[in-house]
Amino acid sequence: MTAQQAQLASVMDWLEYSGRRLGLDSQLLLRLQLVAEELFLNTVQHGHPRDPDIELGLSAGNGEVLLTYADHGPAFDPGRHAKCPDPEHDGIGLMLIRQLPDRMDYRRQDGQNLISLRFTACAQGRISTP
Repeated sequence: MTAQQAQLASVMDWLEYSGRRLGLDSQLLLRLQLVAEELFLNTVQHGHPRDPDIELGLSAGNGEVLLTYADHGPAFDPGRHAKCPDPEHDGIGLMLIRQLPDRMDYRRQDGQNLISLRFTACAQGRISTP
């Protein structure tokens, strides 16, 4: 197993554990994991292939779940990238990142890509990576 595969497995485990603690249903948890996996893969493939430095946050309240994702890769707004995925040349992951959340916001701050993804749900609480 490569270092990136181990890190991705750790991200998926953390999301599952955190989502269960927040009381999220398995369908929403799967959506969160798919989006996080695609964001991570984009970071590895296009940003920091050797050492993907990412930060995740997960919170829930007022009928929504917020997944935050940050990386130190080159500036990249997944919401403004090509809108038509080409299965022959990737793009399916970007389509999932845009379509699975109910809302996505991007900003570049202090050399980081900061992505906020909001999902409709019924859970309360907040969990962040150390």
